[in-house]
Amino acid sequence: MIFAESNTVAEFEINGDIEERCPIKYDTKRNDVSYGEFVHATYYSETCGMERGYSILLPADYSESVLPYDNFINDLVNDLMPHIEKEYSVLTGRDNTYLAGFSMGGRETIFITLQRPELFGYVCAISAAPGIVPAQDNFMKHDGQISESEMRFAEGAIEPNVFIICCGTRDSVVGTFPKQYHELLETNGSDHIWYEINGADHDNTAIKSGLYNLFKQIAYDKSTSQD
Repeated sequence: MIFAESNTVAEFEINGDIEERCPIKYDTKRNDVSYGEFVHATYYSETCGMERGYSILLPADYSESVLPYDNFINDLVNDLMPHIEKEYSVLTGRDNTYLAGFSMGGRETIFITLQRPELFGYVCAISAAPGIVPAQDNFMKHDGQISESEMRFAEGAIEPNVFIICCGTRDSVVGTFPKQYHELLETNGSDHIWYEINGADHDNTAIKSGLYNLFKQIAYDKSTSQD
């Protein structure tokens, strides 16, 4: 399926292929597109006992109303998600719930997805930091959140429609730990998409690539479901 913007000659082909680089044209502000508002705010976390920050992108056509949101885990389920549902109008359901994170956020993205896969339809962990399983990096020893044998989806679990793990080939911060996560998931029989971004470091090139492919997979699935 091909979407064409009115009053432009640019076309966007939606397919299920993974692309290493986010095309430059999708990283450039356009005059014919209505952009949403990027908001940074804080909420009080009972779990952590402190104010914490978050960022949310509101669509251009956003309007107020409050809808219930799916349960999450720990700080997210107890504090952040209730705050989001109070402040913003959100769609619910796993097909409308996406999870993505970079570095430490990528690590937690993988862990949370394995623990509560039924909550998320689309997931992307970018340049995930070590520590899900026991590990030693250049900075510290990680006891691990789970064992290597537990690095998998539970039997019979409702898994995400798309679960992407990616990292730059020249990542100077997390090195090959993301690839090790991929290999453990593969060994333990848990479906996911793994790819590397040639020449990318622990940087925006990796972030843009991961997010681009995540949103591309979402668009592809939603377009095919309407056929």
